[in-house]
Amino acid sequence: MTRSTRKLFLYPFGFVLALMLASTAHAKLSAADAERLGKDLTPVGAEKAGNAAGVFQPGPVG
Repeated sequence: MTRSTRKLFLYPFGFVLALMLASTAHAKLSAADAERLGKDLTPVGAEKAGNAAGVFQPGPVG
């Protein structure tokens, strides 16, 4: 492999690897918030109520 060919393949691979490693953040979850999951929070932690008016569109629209 020539030097330019190595650059062509290895630099994008290194870039993608760095992005994957940088995106693995872990958040702490309190016991109170864990109890709320599935009740007033969705499985990913969003509030089920939506906004103050209680408007929530479950699922995709269209």
